[in-house]
Amino acid sequence: MVRYASLTHPTRDLRAQGFAPSLRLHPKIKKNYLPIAKPLLDIFVNPRKGEDGVRSPDKLVVRVFDIQEGENQMAEIQNLTSLYEQDILLWSEDTAAKLKAGDFDHLDLANLIEEVEGLGISQKKELISRLIVLLEHLLKRLRVNLPQDYNGWERTIRTQRGELEILLDTVPSLSNRWEISFDKAWSIALKNVRKEYPQVIFEDQWSCDRTIEPMLNCDFWQDSSF
Repeated sequence: MVRYASLTHPTRDLRAQGFAPSLRLHPKIKKNYLPIAKPLLDIFVNPRKGEDGVRSPDKLVVRVFDIQEGENQMAEIQNLTSLYEQDILLWSEDTAAKLKAGDFDHLDLANLIEEVEGLGISQKKELISRLIVLLEHLLKRLRVNLPQDYNGWERTIRTQRGELEILLDTVPSLSNRWEISFDKAWSIALKNVRKEYPQVIFEDQWSCDRTIEPMLNCDFWQDSSF
């Protein structure tokens, strides 16, 4: 028998509350729950418009074919989501253990997908962020005449170069994004140093070799042409 079930009240008869069934899946269910509970999902129960306006259910609602199985599945989804929100380290360990064991049926896929996508984004952002700091200090070392600050700037340059080398070794595919990341980082770094040292003239374009190897190794300020 088909029954309506919410995530928190699986056995509640929602028709009595004024909700009517829709013939399509709600986008939130498609994104967050369909990957896990596909065999159990059928429709989303949308609010019925009343005299005082549209009523909105405060919970996602699905139709299930096996009510007991549906209750168990929805309870597990809730528990996984709750663990993710409460302690991401425990969630990560639990997810890793299930992946190693091949227990794919009980994975928190919605949050796992978000984490994997977020990891790629964070690595791209780290590449740009470290390039900004590197370029700022290279520009200062090359163009700002403050000898008392040279050692500190050079230490920062060495630190950022080391971190960039580690990042590129860990994620080799980031090398393919070097040029586009350099352009973004250059525009920000140039704007920052011009605000910090308005009396200094900084060139509009990076005049040294911008490829990976020299950017991570060359002490450009030792070149007599500068």
